[in-house]
Amino acid sequence: MAEEERNRRFENALATLSELASNQEGRLTALERLAASQDGRMAILEKLAADHHRLLASHERRIVGLSEAFKTVAELSQRHQGGVEELRAAQAEAEQKIAALADAQIRTEEAVAEAARKVAALAESHERLAASQKRLAESQEHSDRRLDALIDIVRDLADRRKPEGGTPDSG
Repeated sequence: MAEEERNRRFENALATLSELASNQEGRLTALERLAASQDGRMAILEKLAADHHRLLASHERRIVGLSEAFKTVAELSQRHQGGVEELRAAQAEAEQKIAALADAQIRTEEAVAEAARKVAALAESHERLAASQKRLAESQEHSDRRLDALIDIVRDLADRRKPEGGTPDSG
């Protein structure tokens, strides 16, 4: 009867060990999915940062363009003191450029604000992911401790089954 009890306990221990191994594989798969998701989010963040840099560069080019437009107006005014019609034409051109730059500036500011919102959302998502990964690591550590305890039990049972001075197979 004691042999049957040991066999039943050993089978139960093996079943538990198998279940823990299966759970560990599921957790590993979930962790890999989380890592892939984080990589995707990081790629989005990098793309947003690149878009932000392009927007800033575009903004700087527009400012330079605006500055050049003002220079053009000043030069035309100095060259053609008496040419009011030429001055009016140049002023109209400058106003169009300024209006275009102002429109572009508004679009740039809106795009920068949208990028900032996306970066904030991504940062929040990243924080949630980090917390989830921490919980997963803690759970995995707990499972590892339980698995170690189960291994110790199985070894203990196996050691008890050995006849003194022999191997488990010699009896």
